[in-house]
Amino acid sequence: LLLLIRFLWGKRQRHQIIRWRQHRKITIQFISISILYFLGTLPVAISELIHIWKNLTNNIQ
Repeated sequence: LLLLIRFLWGKRQRHQIIRWRQHRKITIQFISISILYFLGTLPVAISELIHIWKNLTNNIQ
């Protein structure tokens, strides 16, 4: 039983070899979209943090 599990696990590992040259285009696209999303949401996040900070300082006074 242990030998069968080891054989199946090894077979699975051999089929999971990543070929970076084939996946390079989609990886670059994913990273580009992630960066654009981050840059798009960053100004809103900063303005919200400033708004929260101003409300906190007004409540203290």
